[in-house]
Amino acid sequence: MPRTKRRRYTLAATLVALLLVGGIVGITTASAASGLDPHEPSHTGNATEPTEPRIVELYPSPVAHGNVGEFVTIEFPTETETDGWSLHDDGRQTAHLPNEPIEGTVVLSHDPAETRQHTNHDVYPLDGHIQFAEDGETVTLKRNGSIVDSVTYDRASEAELWERTEEGTGVWSPIEATDIAPATTNDTEATAFVLPDAPETPVELIERADERVMLAAYTYSDPRVTDALIAAHERGVDTQIAVEASPVGGTSNRSVDQLDELTAAGVDVVAFGGDHARYRFHHGKFAVADDEAIVMTENWKPSGAGGQANRGWGVVTHDGASAEAIADVFEEDLSASDSLQWEEYGETVEPVEEPEARGTYPAEFDPQQLTVEEVTVLTAPDNAEPEIRREIEDADESILLTQVSIGGQDDPLLQEAIEAARRGVELRILLSSAWYTDDENAELREWIDGIADTDDLDIDVRLADPGGSYEKLHTKGVIIDEETVIVGSINWNTHSLRENRELALVLDGNEVAEYYTRVFNSDWDGIRWRLPVGLGAVLVAGTTGATVTTHRRVEFA
Repeated sequence: MPRTKRRRYTLAATLVALLLVGGIVGITTASAASGLDPHEPSHTGNATEPTEPRIVELYPSPVAHGNVGEFVTIEFPTETETDGWSLHDDGRQTAHLPNEPIEGTVVLSHDPAETRQHTNHDVYPLDGHIQFAEDGETVTLKRNGSIVDSVTYDRASEAELWERTEEGTGVWSPIEATDIAPATTNDTEATAFVLPDAPETPVELIERADERVMLAAYTYSDPRVTDALIAAHERGVDTQIAVEASPVGGTSNRSVDQLDELTAAGVDVVAFGGDHARYRFHHGKFAVADDEAIVMTENWKPSGAGGQANRGWGVVTHDGASAEAIADVFEEDLSASDSLQWEEYGETVEPVEEPEARGTYPAEFDPQQLTVEEVTVLTAPDNAEPEIRREIEDADESILLTQVSIGGQDDPLLQEAIEAARRGVELRILLSSAWYTDDENAELREWIDGIADTDDLDIDVRLADPGGSYEKLHTKGVIIDEETVIVGSINWNTHSLRENRELALVLDGNEVAEYYTRVFNSDWDGIRWRLPVGLGAVLVAGTTGATVTTHRRVEFA
């Protein structure tokens, strides 16, 4: 039987995610606090249902010249006559609220037309003059000269919104940042696959599309996928692709060539980023094709989805609800102001050289269509961290984790996993042995081994030995209690969880967990019985009547 799920999709979960995004400001009900560190929470007591109007949002630093579009959002719990109500700042500027009854959450601005582009609330004009300071100040709401509410913010970054939280703190987030809840579908089927074993799976998904393809990539350079996207466009499929504008190391020459080819063929290509990027990186690796969706740990390039280098996990969902939830994320991002047309943005890119991946590897694990009891779509930074932490907290027996690397000893998910081990859960961690992570992963392994030895915990950490089945480990996956799998683009570090756009799936069900457990165990053991292509023939030709046996096992214990 599957574990009893304890999903609590509440405002509190969303606020936990928000608290981890940016600077914190203090809130007072009568007078402003001072000396606040914007990166630490300031608590003012237990949250209760408000009975008086209060300031809930501030937008002090718009992108527009002259800060046109500044606004304040006020929550009125009951209908309130606002004659005699006013807003004040540290500079002793004053703006008056409109003289009319107001109820609910409303926005007030000197520039209502500009402000309406950034909010779904009703917007009312302010009379008089108030201009918020970018380096922080106190904003006070008064009724006939008496203070009703007061908030203090610090160091307003351009295009960031200050939001009050129910705990009595405030957080900064990009003005166009999304607030997406997890989306769950029950009793469905999905196709589990791994790379480099099944590189045909991502391409076949696009080839099946009749109506739409939405593809999100951190990096992109796979010619097979380009051909499939152009073919889809030519048969009338609405085809869109979005890439990260500024990936680490730069955009490769191969990527520029492929994106230019797509643009020339009429495919809609955008780049997420620019001067006012909402997220540090758009790191997702997914696509929607009609009522199916694919979520991977690998990039859309030959070394990843192309099956020519990396070990990665992927899954194709066959229920329309999951595909629609993922499409909603794509469309939200596409509609934001940091969505740049490649045709123009590409002209500014200075490409970097990228070595070509040409590896060939055996198909040890075939794709399998499996029954899944529950599929949940997670996004970062919106909801992924609290949901993944909850899954780890719920672990009773085992956690199998595979990651390129982990963000250090204080990584919140690692700490949660170690706490699980303290209550008796078996913890296995498989990390990459690639040259660019080898030293840091070995150091982290030594630290975790020390904790396991000192506290007598059932924890084992290994560095992967590809052994001819793949070139390097690039997976981002978790298997919990042999019943739940988390797969997607999320790395175990705070940048990925709190600053990047990421997407992952939580898959509940014994069948899908068993599939990925077999892959994990194979990679964990590091045993390979395979001769490089061509070597077997040479050995046979060079030996007469001899039996040649080759065993290879290299293990980082």
